Amino acid sequence: MSVLEWQKQTREISRKNDEDVLAAERTMLKRQWALDKEKEKKLEEERQILNRERNIELMKHNQQEKGLRE
Repeated sequence: MSVLEWQKQTREISRKNDEDVLAAERTMLKRQWALDKEKEKKLEEERQILNRERNIELMKHNQQEKGLRE
């Protein structure tokens, strides 16, 4: 009977270790995904700022050209 108990305990320990590793990996991935999402958000904000600046410059340029034509 003790061999069966030992096998059962070994399987339970192995299963518990696998669950712990899986939980750690999930936590790590969630943290990494959150960081990636934040980076993408910052990049998108920077892209919008650059586009806004370009549009302002284009509007100024167009007004100057319109002023020159008149």
